[in-house]
Amino acid sequence: EVCDFSLNGRIETGDALAFERFLSNAGYTPYGYDGPDRQTDSPPWMYEPRLCLNSPGGSLEEAAEIATIVHSGYATRIRAGEQCLSACAWIFMLGRTHGGDDLFITNRSMSAYATLGFHSLSFEIPEGEYSNQVLARAIDATNTAFSIILDLAMGETPRNSQFNSPIIRNDLIQLAMSTPHTDFFYIDEVGKALIWDIPVFDIINFDASRTLTPAAEIAACDNAHSSVNYFTEGGGDYFERSSITNAQAFDREVDTERFTLSVNGRNLVQCEGERIVSSLRACVSGSDRQDDGCIGSVLAIFPFSTQLRDIGRGAAQGARLYTELTTTVAPQPPAATCHLEGSQARITNVNEYTNLRSGTGITQPIVTRVPLNARVTQARQGYYFASQRCLQICDSGDQRQIAQCIESNDVWIEVTYNGRRGF
Repeated sequence: EVCDFSLNGRIETGDALAFERFLSNAGYTPYGYDGPDRQTDSPPWMYEPRLCLNSPGGSLEEAAEIATIVHSGYATRIRAGEQCLSACAWIFMLGRTHGGDDLFITNRSMSAYATLGFHSLSFEIPEGEYSNQVLARAIDATNTAFSIILDLAMGETPRNSQFNSPIIRNDLIQLAMSTPHTDFFYIDEVGKALIWDIPVFDIINFDASRTLTPAAEIAACDNAHSSVNYFTEGGGDYFERSSITNAQAFDREVDTERFTLSVNGRNLVQCEGERIVSSLRACVSGSDRQDDGCIGSVLAIFPFSTQLRDIGRGAAQGARLYTELTTTVAPQPPAATCHLEGSQARITNVNEYTNLRSGTGITQPIVTRVPLNARVTQARQGYYFASQRCLQICDSGDQRQIAQCIESNDVWIEVTYNGRRGF
């Protein structure tokens, strides 16, 4: 990762002012700087001035001031072999850059071989005997500094504001505050990076010619669901093998939400489950449905507790695991009787109208009414949603039972009508 400037060493009194003066004198402003990684024909807001951090921490008061500057439009990075601990970690998490006009985009990432650690507050005073007033002022100063960081952390950026989620999630803050100041809570696992929206570089390359195995599909869906729940060690085992398929149907109960894993704009696997995943934040541009939730990283195919450094570029263990989780054999679609033909359909077999619902199930809210003979367009070409029972009936080819499944509202198709989307 190319860095425009770096913050190295312990954060001491006066560093925030020095940092501000440096940026001003050097011309490193969030807007319009012709940096080394900016294309000459790009508009000014496309530039992302990058601050690389390598610090064991230090003064939280100074860190809060530096974080405020960073929050105004600077990307943050932690390079391989470097660390960002304690007060430094909060600066890192608040990295963001301009996305045009007054828009901001969360912009932080770390190497798989970097160290990022959080812990509870500590008070920076030399050893000695102090009056209660002096101690109270030190505590107040620390608390005030952290309140500044919390205020910045609760702000939203376009990357996550559509999901009503803060820049730094509450559960990470809670875990940091429950970790003794003599210890650290490290971001060292795949699940932690995904949950808290921390992109990781220096990892093994994704090979587009390979296909995900069932184990990788399950890991991706488990990670997706873990990402919208409060952190638990090891994540959650939400899916069984029968839950996932690359075919044209989903083998879950119909009254559910979906998740899409997309890497480099290529949709790899879609999941259903009982937990709502529409608030998932870790998305990438170019995915078909960001509002359905997506994880735009090859990280997602690895089990939740996989150590980041084990899948770093050049790590033999990660290369072996990636080979186990992918295959060169293309998945074969099942020989199911049920399938969808064409991209459009006409509403029939109703008296006056049918309801377009926001989800798969007759208890889901109604989006609008679609009148008899109206034409609708498939939102997801070839995909339909059915219960486990009806999927098995489709495989059996029993036309009478298939008709019963449709009649009993156990099969749903996502469509668009007059600009509205639903089932």
